[in-house]
Amino acid sequence: MSDAPAPTPVPQRPSVVIETNSKVAMPKWHIYTALGVVAALVVFTVVWFVANKEEDYTPGPWSQALLDAGEEQGFAFDFPNSELKCIDEAGARYDIDPEEFFAEGTDPLDTVDPFSEPDEAQTEFTVTMFDDCLSRASRVDLFAQSFRADSGEDGMDVTDEQAECVGGALDDTIVDAGGYRALMEDPENAMGIVFGLFSALEGCGIEMSDMMGMGG
Repeated sequence: MSDAPAPTPVPQRPSVVIETNSKVAMPKWHIYTALGVVAALVVFTVVWFVANKEEDYTPGPWSQALLDAGEEQGFAFDFPNSELKCIDEAGARYDIDPEEFFAEGTDPLDTVDPFSEPDEAQTEFTVTMFDDCLSRASRVDLFAQSFRADSGEDGMDVTDEQAECVGGALDDTIVDAGGYRALMEDPENAMGIVFGLFSALEGCGIEMSDMMGMGG
C-alpha cells in the first residue's frame, strides 16, 4: 500500500445557465402613465376642435334678409354662422316679413320712431337679435359700416378706424343706458343716446361741426 496522500479534489465552479426564453418582470406603471397622457391629449384635442369648429350653416330667411339689406347699403357683414342661426331662430317666433322688417336698414336707430308706439313683435325680435345673437364685435361692425355710409353721404371724410371707434362708442352708450331693450321699448331713449354719443365722438377724432353738417 502506498503512503502517498490522496489527491485533493479540485473545487467545482458553479455553472450559470441562462435560459434565453426566460422573462424578466419589469414595472409597467410608467407605460400606463404614458398611455394615459396620450389618451388625455387625444381627448382634449378632439373636444377642442369640436367646440371651436364653426358650424356649417346656410342663412335662413331672416339672416339672409339682414345680409341682403346690408349689401344694398354697401355693407359687407361677416357675422359668424352661430349668430346667423340665432337670428333665424329668433325671427321664426314672430309673424313678420323679414324683408319688410329690414327695408328701412340694418341699424336699429334707423327704425326707431320716437313718435309712434313700438310694435311688440318687432321690438322683441330686435332686442333678441342685438342682445342675444350678435356679439359686441358684430354690433360694432354693423354700426361702423352704417356710420361710414351715412358720413359719406354727408361729405364727411371718415376713416375706417374712426368709424369703428364710433361704432364701439355707440354700442357702449346703448349698453350703459340700459341696453337695446331699453332703447326699443322706450324710443325716447334714442334721443338721449344720440346726445350721449356726441361726447364720445371727440375721442374718435371727429369734430362736432362735421357731425352737424357744418364741416367742409
